[in-house]
Amino acid sequence: MVQSIIVPKGLHTIELKYASQWYPLAALTSKIAFFVLMLLAGLWGYRYWKKTEPSLAGAQSE
Repeated sequence: MVQSIIVPKGLHTIELKYASQWYPLAALTSKIAFFVLMLLAGLWGYRYWKKTEPSLAGAQSE
C-alpha cells in the first residue's frame, strides 16, 4: 500500500517511520473489532429470530 503524505518542513523521517511501524497493528485491531461487532450482531439477530420463531409457527398451525 502506497500512501502520499504532505509533510511540513520541520517533520523528520524518524517520526514517519515510527507512525508507519504501528500501521499493521492498527489494521489488525480494526479487523478484529469489525469481526467482534459482526459476531455480536449475528448473535443478537439469531436470538431475536429464535424468540419470534415459535410465535410465527404457532400462528401458522392455528
